[in-house]
Amino acid sequence: MINLAVVPAAWLEWFHAFLGSLPKSVTESLGLYRDRLHPSGSPAGRDIWWQVYDDADAQEAAHDVVVQLEAHGLPTLLNLLDRENMLAQYARGTLAMPRALILRCSSSVPKPSLSLTAG
Repeated sequence: MINLAVVPAAWLEWFHAFLGSLPKSVTESLGLYRDRLHPSGSPAGRDIWWQVYDDADAQEAAHDVVVQLEAHGLPTLLNLLDRENMLAQYARGTLAMPRALILRCSSSVPKPSLSLTAG
């Protein structure tokens, strides 16, 4: 399993304003976009890891990791590098708040505003 995340600067700024501070390091769990890649043939909705027991398994797993990144990981991540695409997904509600923040938020907390301007 490979964890993927996108943590835009505006998202971190909102975190800082809301929480008053930021963690010492930015981890996958802070991502506005988060997903996981799994080995080919994995059942949907299950976290499955590549099984590696010997050199042949390692080569096969490495090949499948590249296949998964090329097919599913990179297209999404590259799409989200475009500010307009990211904002459109955010507006549709397809990007999620990290679980830790959801647990600390009440329904009265405003949704962060991501700006179109670079900065």
